[in-house]
Amino acid sequence: MNKFLKENWFKLLVVGALFFIAFSIAYYFVVFLPNKPLSSREEMDMRLQCQNMAKKYFDDRDMLLWDKDRDSFKSHYYKKINKCFIEIDASVSAGRSEITLYDVVDNKQYGEYLELTGDDGMYPVSPDGKVKPYLCVVSEKKCKNQDEFETLVKPYMEE
Repeated sequence: MNKFLKENWFKLLVVGALFFIAFSIAYYFVVFLPNKPLSSREEMDMRLQCQNMAKKYFDDRDMLLWDKDRDSFKSHYYKKINKCFIEIDASVSAGRSEITLYDVVDNKQYGEYLELTGDDGMYPVSPDGKVKPYLCVVSEKKCKNQDEFETLVKPYMEE
């Protein structure tokens, strides 16, 4: 073993140095670079791009289910996870209150609040007189009312 080290010390040193360099480069690209904070200019650009994508997303929705003239939306670029979210509020439609949260780029729904309202008594009402939501969920977490929904959505829209 001693003889092997004496004869090959330089080769082992080169292999070790190459291994160290390769590990350092991999660490830079896998750990450091993705967590590098955006400059204020880059962040402003991402926010503006998010606003534009959200507006297009809102305008391109299927008009059979939505009323673009009455519904509203707000967008938010969540820099921590590098995602653009849109919250669409269709609460102004008669007989229906619906708020949805989407990732604009992936078209993935993260949350939905749906409350069916009506004066005919067909919808469940809680003891305090409020209509119980038909559906209330954000990222697979169920909620009981609009206040809980808004609390769960807040991190996505107000980072």
